[in-house]
Amino acid sequence: MKLTKKLFAFHSSLYVSPSWISNGHFAVKRAIVDNAALFTTEATALATVGKGARFTERDTDQVFQSWVDATRTAWTVTAFLYDSNAKRCRIIQSGSGVIALLDSDYCELLDIGPGDTIYNGTVDGSGPFANGDTGDDLTWILMPVGGSKECRAALDPIFSACWRMAAPPVTLAQAV
Repeated sequence: MKLTKKLFAFHSSLYVSPSWISNGHFAVKRAIVDNAALFTTEATALATVGKGARFTERDTDQVFQSWVDATRTAWTVTAFLYDSNAKRCRIIQSGSGVIALLDSDYCELLDIGPGDTIYNGTVDGSGPFANGDTGDDLTWILMPVGGSKECRAALDPIFSACWRMAAPPVTLAQAV
C-alpha cells in the first residue's frame, strides 16, 4: 500500500514509531507500506503529507501494541454505504446486529470490502477495528467514524417495517 497526502487531509496528525505509521484515525504497519521510507524523518514525512500535518515520533510501539493485544470480536463488512456528515462510510455489523461506520476511503486503502470479517474489542463498535482478533499478525488498526447512532436511527424504521410485515429477521451482514 502507498500512503498519500489525501489520507492525512482530514486527520492531519502523523504519528510514527519503529513499526507503525498513523494519522490518528488509522494505523498501518510499516512493513506493508510501499513508501515507508518517506516517513523516516520529519522533513520527508511532512513533505509527503503536507505542511499542515503535526509530526510525532514515538520511541516505542507501546501505544499501538496495546491495540494489537486487545481481545476482539468478529464484525462483518456489508455491501452498504452510508453518507454521514458529508463522509461516505461503509456499514459494518456485529453478530448481534450492532452497526458501526468506517470511512470508505480508509476501507479502500486497507482493502476492506463486503463480506470481510474484521474485529473490534467493544460491543458498541466505538473502539478500534483491526484485521485480526489479536496478535502481532495484525497489519492495520482503524477507528470507526462517529455517527453510528445516527446510522442506526436512520435504518431502524426499515428493520421495523420488516418485522411488521412478518418477514423473517435478517441483518445487514446477511444481505452481503
